Amino acid sequence: MDGGSRGRGADSAAATRYGRDIRADGVFYGRMQAANFDNYPYEVKDSRCVKKDDAGKCVRHEDFSRPCLRRTFHMDVFPMLVRVRDGQVVYSSRKSAGAETSWCRGESQLTSDDEMIDGAVNTILADVRMDVAPYNTILRATVIEKTDGLPEADA
Repeated sequence: MDGGSRGRGADSAAATRYGRDIRADGVFYGRMQAANFDNYPYEVKDSRCVKKDDAGKCVRHEDFSRPCLRRTFHMDVFPMLVRVRDGQVVYSSRKSAGAETSWCRGESQLTSDDEMIDGAVNTILADVRMDVAPYNTILRATVIEKTDGLPEADA
């Protein structure tokens, strides 16, 4: 439930009312703590041929620096699930995700800002899904068979 776009505050009471309006068993809502981009300039050292001989072979290189930019995106959200029947919050968590991209002068940004945001949102949604929905997995466990120091009943 997006409280802003529905004209209601994103809290458990509003989510419960909304859930009753649409006859849902539960409604997800929450708040975003932070969503920010940060830019970190850096330089890349390159070498280029500045003089060739008559045969086209490079005889002199010069080093130069190319300015570059690393852009990071980070978001923290607090998703919650309210049970509509009684207004009880049955799930609450803090989720974080981020993305980054970098490019140098003369290049274009490989991953757009929108793609970084979408990737972070999808990571958080997948994480929430693993918390609240059933799934299959394979667990590997090591059984320790030593009983040294255990009472006989426990051994």
